[in-house]
Amino acid sequence: MEYPCKQLKYLDKQYQLRYKMNILENLDYIRQKGEEAFIVSQNEKYTCPDCGKLRTVHYDYCIYCKQEKKK
Repeated sequence: MEYPCKQLKYLDKQYQLRYKMNILENLDYIRQKGEEAFIVSQNEKYTCPDCGKLRTVHYDYCIYCKQEKKK
């Protein structure tokens, strides 16, 4: 899908560089499979294997138990 908004493209590029997250791909995933499927996939991806809480993409460790993100 084409995304004409320069601000969205800029934000996507920054998130790819800093956090290895592609916002535009996430939007396409939501369009194709729906919000519920996206939420399930993100919960699986970002749940800390040690404490079970959700991690943030902004840190390389869990903010709750300090477990480092597995690479």
